[in-house]
Amino acid sequence: MKKRISVIIPCYNVEKYIDRCVRSLVKQTIGIDSVELIFVDDASTDGTVSRLKRWEKRFPESVLIIECAENGRQGTARNIGLTYASADYIGYVDSDDWVEEEMYECLYRCMEENDVDVVSCRFGRDTGDGTFIHVPVYHGKTGEKITIYTEQERAAFLKNGLPGGVYTKLYKKSFLEKNNLYFPEGLVYEDNYFGFLLAFSVTSLYVTDRVLYHYFYNLESTVTGKNSSHQFDRLKIEQMILEEAEQRGYLEKYREYFLGVFLSRYYLNTLHLIFTRFDELPLDILEEMKKTVLKKFPEWKSSEKYQKMSDIEKGFLQTLEIPMTEERWKNLKENYLFLVQKKDVEHGCES
Repeated sequence: MKKRISVIIPCYNVEKYIDRCVRSLVKQTIGIDSVELIFVDDASTDGTVSRLKRWEKRFPESVLIIECAENGRQGTARNIGLTYASADYIGYVDSDDWVEEEMYECLYRCMEENDVDVVSCRFGRDTGDGTFIHVPVYHGKTGEKITIYTEQERAAFLKNGLPGGVYTKLYKKSFLEKNNLYFPEGLVYEDNYFGFLLAFSVTSLYVTDRVLYHYFYNLESTVTGKNSSHQFDRLKIEQMILEEAEQRGYLEKYREYFLGVFLSRYYLNTLHLIFTRFDELPLDILEEMKKTVLKKFPEWKSSEKYQKMSDIEKGFLQTLEIPMTEERWKNLKENYLFLVQKKDVEHGCES
C-alpha cells in the first residue's frame, strides 16, 4: 500500500522526548498504514536510536530509521529525509514536539479538497507541564483557498506572515522539488531560510484555524542555551536570505519587506538573544551587526517599517547611529533585562 504522507523527523540526543513524539504520530487518525515516519538520527550519542528501533519493531512497515555518521544539524537531516520520502505529501516534525492525533488527517483532507501547494494548521507553545499557549503568528484568511500569482497578491501575503513554522504544514512533494526548497546545512535557524524560500515560491495555500501542533519550549535545546555560539548562525542565515533574494530578483521588488525583516530578525531579535542569553557581551559581533545593517539598508530610518515600530524598538535602533562603548552596551543590556523581568516580555526568541 502506497503511503499518503511521509513525515520527516530529525533526531539528535532526544532520548527523553522521542517516545512522546512517536506516540503522537503512530496514533494518527488517518491510520498508521497511510503514514511513513522517517527518523533521521543526526549522530546521537545517547539512547535515541535504541528507542527508535523499538518503534521500528512495532511498526516495521511505517517506521524508517536513517543513521548519520556525522552531525549535520536539522537542516541536513531534513534534506536527507526528503530523499527517502515515498509519499506525495511531506510533513516535518521536530523530535521533541508532538501533534494532535487528527493533525495529518485534517491536513490531508484539506489538501485533497483544495489542491494547493501547502496546507497549514496553527500551533501553540507547550512547556510539557500542562501549560499550552496558542501562538497567533498568522493574520491572514483561514478556511479558504488562497492563491498568489501577482506581485500585489504576494505583497499582501507577505504582510500577513507565514502561518506557523516548518512543522505545522503539509507540502506537495512535487512543489518542494520543483522549487528546490531545501534547508541550509550545518547551521541553526535553518527554518528562517526555508520559510523565505517558501514565502516566495508558494502560489496556493490553505490554512485551517485548528491548533494541532505542540511546539515544546525546551530550555535545553540548541537555540535556548546560554552562551551558545550557535546563536550567531542567525546572522549568517539572514545574510544568506538577502543574497538569495537579490539573485532571484526579490530584493528590488520587495525591498521594504526585506528591510523590515532584516531590522527585526538580524538586528533587534539578535540583540534580545545577546542580552538575555550571554553573560559577556560580544562587542565585536555587536559592531559588525551595526555595520552590516547600515551597509545593506542605509535608508532604514526613512522606511515605513521603522515608522510603525514601537518606541522601545526605535530606541534600540538608535544604536545604529551613535557610537556604542562597552559601558553603553552594558547599560542598555541592564535596562533591557529589567524591562523583560518587569513586563515578562519575550521579543522574537523563536525566529
